[in-house]
Amino acid sequence: MNQPSNLLDRIIRIEKRVEDIWKKVGLASAVIRRGGLTLLDDAYLRMVDDNNTEIVYIGPDQDGKQIIRIRRDSGADVLFTYTAGGRQFWALTDNARQIVVSDDAVSGQGIARPWLPIPVQTSRYDHLPSTPLTDWDQLQNTGYRPKQHPLWSVLIKHCTTAPDTKGEVRLVLDGVQVGTTIPVEYYNTWAGVGPFPVPGTHMSAHILELQARRTAGTGRVGASMAVEGLQS
Repeated sequence: MNQPSNLLDRIIRIEKRVEDIWKKVGLASAVIRRGGLTLLDDAYLRMVDDNNTEIVYIGPDQDGKQIIRIRRDSGADVLFTYTAGGRQFWALTDNARQIVVSDDAVSGQGIARPWLPIPVQTSRYDHLPSTPLTDWDQLQNTGYRPKQHPLWSVLIKHCTTAPDTKGEVRLVLDGVQVGTTIPVEYYNTWAGVGPFPVPGTHMSAHILELQARRTAGTGRVGASMAVEGLQS
């Protein structure tokens, strides 16, 4: 009788069938405690949801360039890398599939979007916001602005309107002076204040005031400011 041999053959066939089933099922769960996962030779990582929508893709595109793409449940992009002018760039997009933030691929430096406004200053000293008062007088303010950067920096242009006139300007953030008091005389010049920290939490509201006063003479003290947010 060949019963032992037949039994061994059956065990081998069962093991083979179990192995085939596991291959079809795929990896259900895994934990990597040490080391990592390395994909070689243009292999890719792909995550697909239960609606067959590709949510994450990391690997080569149709041209063989390595890309990262993250999508919403709808299939619309959230973040992706793409190629323009022979260089790759990354982009964040909104629900309407419009690019919100991206770097500039052509120049290889800085951002492409959003387009940021550039502050301007008046050139004529006699057109500056000004005051004849000897007490602190507000010339400009930012309005209540949300804190989006931890630091603000300010450039102030200042001048008096008459040779015999002198004055001072200062910045006041939420009622508290920031930086030093700046002397003002009868010539156009610039002064920088900051960067200085903005108190409060992200998106808290703050107002910055430019104040001036006359300390001598009969003319007016003028000044204007340009404000920008900075990283730490």
